Amino acid sequence: MSLNLEILDKVLRNFFEPDEIFELNNIISNNESPYNDKSHLSATDKKKLDDGNAASAKNLSQIDLLIAFSQNKMSKFKLTEFLVFTGEVLIAQGEFILAIEVYIHVSKVAKSEPDLENLHAYSLLALGELTSRQAQWKDSISYISRAKKIFDKGKDYKGCARCENLLGTIFGDKGDLKKTRHHLEKSLSYLNPKKDFSLIGMVEINLGITESMRGNHDDALTYYKRALIKYEQSKEYRRIGELRNNLGMFFINKGDYNSALKEFDISISIYQNVKFLPNLAISYLGKAYVFSQVKDFALANAFADKSMDICNKINDRISIADLYKIKGIIEREQKNYKIAKEFLLKSLRINRELNNMMNQAETYFEMGLLYKDIGNKNGAINSWEKSLRYYNSINNKEISDKINCYIKTIKE
Repeated sequence: MSLNLEILDKVLRNFFEPDEIFELNNIISNNESPYNDKSHLSATDKKKLDDGNAASAKNLSQIDLLIAFSQNKMSKFKLTEFLVFTGEVLIAQGEFILAIEVYIHVSKVAKSEPDLENLHAYSLLALGELTSRQAQWKDSISYISRAKKIFDKGKDYKGCARCENLLGTIFGDKGDLKKTRHHLEKSLSYLNPKKDFSLIGMVEINLGITESMRGNHDDALTYYKRALIKYEQSKEYRRIGELRNNLGMFFINKGDYNSALKEFDISISIYQNVKFLPNLAISYLGKAYVFSQVKDFALANAFADKSMDICNKINDRISIADLYKIKGIIEREQKNYKIAKEFLLKSLRINRELNNMMNQAETYFEMGLLYKDIGNKNGAINSWEKSLRYYNSINNKEISDKINCYIKTIKE
């Protein structure tokens, strides 16, 4: 059996009797799914299943069987509740295509039931988050907009805040910090400072990331510390892991690599304990970058490969682009310039496809260093000027000054 039902064991035991679980296992073992319609899947996901990925196809078939089995055993309310928990487990395991299948079914069931309208909205929001993780921006924004309309109608202000926060992260991933700030501040406007600690903490993390991208390190650290206090009090370890990872990136920007490694190690330990795979990849990515900067290329490659394994599984194209950039840095530092250029160009290509301006700027900066090393002054200046245009547009004076200094030096 391809799909490891052990990951769903706790959920199953909360919703089914032992004899029903035994019956389900027998059905899964026979693997005869009545569900074969994949029309709701994105072109990317259908391609992944059609490109000979037999294991993924079998897993999807087994999820279809689980849904078919469940809907014959439960009321619609119980079914949606079960599927929401199932979706959360699948997300934690990085099984995004399977989670999308589950939440699409939740949406279909809940949509037809007035009493389940709120669950319909949250399933749409989950679909918005899942597609955003795969950089399917158009689909993601569409799901979030549909969810927001339902939350607005029902005066569910926490739901509205979640939608605005997710929109903020999407525009942050694309490097549009003006829209990022707009949506994050709108998210905060829906929340009660005395009650909604966890959600406010989520927004504060994203505001910290935004300020860090602008080079406002003190403001970023203030937001991170506020969020950390909230999450430590509520013992939300997954969020603490996310925050520790962002602190790792904060220390990288400060050039404090020892502190960065400590934060990434804390983050990795948390994600391994709570068994949350997607963010584990990002922490491995952070460690890979740190080791590339301290010239430990064996460890840099090892952690980059660990991250890439997860990113490929969950189709995290933003992180994959970042990984190619880091691979390029590693090869450049070892004077393998031809290979380094290939990796950096791969990173640029993906970032252009995703319209990710921030990551393009970062990669152009690294490309400029490559051209400088091989004596191509015009290539270096051209790359740095492309990078500079973005950093000027977001008023990041620290990095803009750094790039201007490089350009001035190479022209002399």
